[in-house]
Amino acid sequence: LVLMGVIACLSCSVITNAETRSSQDTEFNHFSISPSDYNKLGYRKKDNSTPVYLYYQSATNNRFEHIFVRAYGTGDANLTLNGNAKSVDHVTCSMGHKYAIRSNIHEFGHGLATLGFLSANYIESQKISGYWSPDSVGTYPYAY
Repeated sequence: LVLMGVIACLSCSVITNAETRSSQDTEFNHFSISPSDYNKLGYRKKDNSTPVYLYYQSATNNRFEHIFVRAYGTGDANLTLNGNAKSVDHVTCSMGHKYAIRSNIHEFGHGLATLGFLSANYIESQKISGYWSPDSVGTYPYAY
């Protein structure tokens, strides 16, 4: 009887975590990352076919006025998000702006999305920061 109670509590915990994760996927996550070699953020669940949202907020010493960004997608959290899972070629984003980034991640059946960043003038230990979401809840200009 005690074992059944423990199993029931664990099941509720798993369901609650899954529901919490899903509700967070429309929120904007803060990031800080080095923009080298299309360095990628952690993946997040992609719920629909809306564009990926990016707010490129700042950079170390305002060094990276423009960065290259790629959207990546995969269907399996255990797979490495690499060039084969790339959804779009790179787009250019400017510091201080919010963007919608086109992708076919959801349409291709991928359930997970992330962004990768590159700067032509990267210096080790310098970072860019901002917010992103795999699903855009607003209307923003498309990055090109």
